[in-house]
This record gives sequence, C-alpha cells and structure tokens, in this order.
Amino acid sequence: MKNTLMAVVLSFIATSASATFITGTVGFNGNVGIWDTDTAGYITNYANGERLDFANVTTSAVNPFLPSNTGTYSGLDGIATTMSSITYNPFYSVANPLWSFTSGTSTYSFELTSLNIVGPITDGFMSLAGRGTLMATGYQDTDGIWNWTAQTGLTFSAGSSVPEPSTLALLGLGLCGLGFARRKQAQA
Repeated sequence: MKNTLMAVVLSFIATSASATFITGTVGFNGNVGIWDTDTAGYITNYANGERLDFANVTTSAVNPFLPSNTGTYSGLDGIATTMSSITYNPFYSVANPLWSFTSGTSTYSFELTSLNIVGPITDGFMSLAGRGTLMATGYQDTDGIWNWTAQTGLTFSAGSSVPEPSTLALLGLGLCGLGFARRKQAQA
C-alpha cells in the first residue's frame, strides 16, 4: 500500500512539473452586428439590441487598439476565427466555445464561464468582460480573461496559472509524511 501511494504522489509531481501553460495575448478583428428582435433585423444602437453576431473574425496584431499577439499566440496573425453570438438582453448566454481557430495542427479555443457588462450600454458604446478557460493543443488548460468593446474590437488575454499556496502546502505535508513513514519503516 505504501509503495502504491508513493508512486501516485511521484506521478502527480512529475505531471504538474511538466505542464505547459498558455501565456500571452491574442487580438481579433472582425465585424459585429447588433440584432433586435422587435425589428427582426440588425440595428446600430447597442442599447436597443439583444444579441451580438460576429462575422469575418480573424486573429490580428495589426489593430492599433489591440496589443500585439504575444506568448503562445506569437505569429498567429490573420487566421480565420469562429466566434459565437452573445445574447445580452434579457439575459447573458453564449454557446461555447466563445471563439476558436486552427493553425496547422493546433486548435485554440476559449470556453466562457462568466460574462459582465462593463459600464452603461449606450447608442454607440458597449463593453463586455468575461472569465473562462483557454484550451490549446499541447498545452494545459489555462484560466483567462476576455474583453470586448465596440470601439476597439475583441481581445483575449491569458496568464500562466500558478498553484494556490494551500495546494502546495498540502503537497509538502504529504511528502513530509511519506518521508517520515519511509524512515520509520527503514528503522524497523
């Protein structure tokens, strides 16, 4: 039993040490349509709309309002991206993934878990912010933040995920306990 437990702990340590998290920022360019169910068509007033539909979306580092694509996303410019519609009135909903694109053999996507409107919605302005999980081929799932404003376009930023201190403390205590048990077994 003790040997099995030791193998499991060592396996966990090796797996977590070799995880590669997604880093950097990716920007998007594209068109947005504001859907209004009352007129059954697209309008120009964000405050009167109910849904955002995105079209012709590509990854971009050339939009002057967006940061350059960095980290994991370096060099991923001009790639066609699928962006899901966002319903914001009367409630928030989105079909996940919020966005996804493929470059070579790698697929990148973002699963939105929360969405908030930042500030008031007016005729010519709307800003959204959300949290979620970024997934990419060959990388560990990474927590990230997604932002969109009507004036600047779409952005997504992901930071490296760092284990919580309590998780590291529990791992340390477990390793200490295994060390003491091993020492006691050797003395017997």
